[in-house]
Amino acid sequence: MSIVVPTALHASETWKSTANIRHKLDIFHQRCICNIMRISWRNHVINDEVISKAKLQRLSDIVRVKRLKLAGHNKRIYNIGKGKRRFV
Repeated sequence: MSIVVPTALHASETWKSTANIRHKLDIFHQRCICNIMRISWRNHVINDEVISKAKLQRLSDIVRVKRLKLAGHNKRIYNIGKGKRRFV
């Protein structure tokens, strides 16, 4: 689990955020969790139960937080005086 999430979310704060992309991320994460926890689709376990059993967040929520952190970083960089501004 420690390799799956960072690999899946590499540079995710720069991705376009659409409902379809968020849904696909959550499906991928759900499949990974079910494989790790050996939960078969035949068990009819709902997604919320799997997430709560694994004590994890949805990938779409993690991406949302990363995007907000990047937005805050960009805002702070922009607010620095013109002489100290680096990336704008």
